[in-house]
Amino acid sequence: SKAIFEDIVQLEPFEQIFLKQDSKMHFISLGIALEMMDPEFRRQVYAMEPRIRKIIETQVRQMSWMTLRTPQGKLKLKFALLGRINQIFPKVAIRHIYFTNFIMQ
Repeated sequence: SKAIFEDIVQLEPFEQIFLKQDSKMHFISLGIALEMMDPEFRRQVYAMEPRIRKIIETQVRQMSWMTLRTPQGKLKLKFALLGRINQIFPKVAIRHIYFTNFIMQ
């Protein structure tokens, strides 16, 4: 099936990633979509998906609920993920990261 937005890849949801402990909120569940610089990167993104997922999980585990509850904290996470994910490609492949689901428990 042809993608509606050829430059967007929706990752499988992340369920209950542990957060750095600083409150009673212990987990986060995320939905993330990656906007590519060019639809030509789609195949590479799918090939690198296990590494991308590991980067996301690792970065999120380093964040605390107190940080992620603010708009600035979400932006900090977004830009950290953009930097780390783009490092695994030969040139910048990801333009934006969208949080399609963001639930802290």
